[in-house]
Amino acid sequence: MSNLNPRSLNNSDPIDNLTLKRFSERIQRENNERRKNGIPIARFDAKKGIAYMEYSDGRKVYADKT
Repeated sequence: MSNLNPRSLNNSDPIDNLTLKRFSERIQRENNERRKNGIPIARFDAKKGIAYMEYSDGRKVYADKT
C-alpha cells in the first residue's frame, strides 16, 4: 500500500481495510489502558497544529510551538 492515509483507502481491498481496523482497535485498547493506569497519551490537535499530552483527568498540556 503506497498511500498511508486511512481516509483514501479503497474499499475494494479487504486486506488493507482489515489491517486498518485491527490497527485502530489496538491503538484504542492501548489508550484505554494508559488512561486506566494514569499514563498520559500523546495526541495532535489538527485545528491548532500542535501536539499535546492528554492526562487521565482530562487535562491537556500543549507543547511549545517554537
